[in-house]
Order: sequence, then C-alpha cells, then structure tokens
Amino acid sequence: MTEAAKYADSLSADVVLGLRLFIDSEKEKESGDKDIELKVSSNGQEIIKRFEGKRIFKSSDRASRKRHITEIFPTKKKSYVLYERIFTDWSMIAEHATQLREDPSNWYIDFPEDAIRKMSVYESLDQLKSQLPNNIAQKIGSDVSTYKSVEVLDI
Repeated sequence: MTEAAKYADSLSADVVLGLRLFIDSEKEKESGDKDIELKVSSNGQEIIKRFEGKRIFKSSDRASRKRHITEIFPTKKKSYVLYERIFTDWSMIAEHATQLREDPSNWYIDFPEDAIRKMSVYESLDQLKSQLPNNIAQKIGSDVSTYKSVEVLDI
C-alpha cells in the first residue's frame, strides 16, 4: 500500500494520484533534489539530459571573447555531474564597439562557432576534482553534504 493510499482511505483514484504527486513533491523539497535539465551539444545537435540532483557550484569566467560557465551537481544516485558551457560573449564585443566604429579596418568580426555544451559524470568527488582546475577544485569541499539547495526554516 502506498503512502498516498494509506492517507486517502476510500477516496477516488484521481484523488489518490493527486495526493501521491503532492507527497512526492514534498519529499523532493525536503531532500533538495529536483529535476535538472541540461542542454548538451553532440555532433552539431542539441540533446537535453535530465536527472535528479541539486546544483552545488557555479562559476563564470570571461576570456578572449568567450564565456566559460562551470556547474557541478551531485545526483540522487551519488554521482557527480560536471556541466560546462563555452560560448561567444557578445557583451565583450559590445564593449569594443566604439573602437570598431572609429577604425574601419576593424569592421570585420569573425563569428566563431557558438555554444559548446558538455556534460561529464563522475563516480566520486575525488574523480571530479582531478578534472577541475585547481582554483575550482579548492572551492569544492570534500564533504558535499554541507551544500544545501533548500534550507527549510521553521520560523
């Protein structure tokens, strides 16, 4: 007997289903896990990958007209997902727009391939840290349980 059926007793199947969805939703809130959807590039196509987890880290760096965003997610099944996006940072080009306008020899801009989105899965935090630059690896604690995406306050 499901938890929803125990509370529902003699209610209709639709009410039991609604109650089951509500209970699952509340348990999800307590655990902090939620459905994560990531867009991943593969052979010129975009694929959406979905899993249950929570984001514990996000950083964004700008360099040479590119933005590099790194996100880390522990999953419900105790793996770790590293999600990286690299794309043209048009705001950096806009910052130099005046310079481009003043010198016609700079009017040509090479438009590079845009978004690179990749996702990697690691079995342990140590495996993940070995793939990260030192500055990011040091920010990720050895005990991921200290990261909470939901803090429930009883106030």
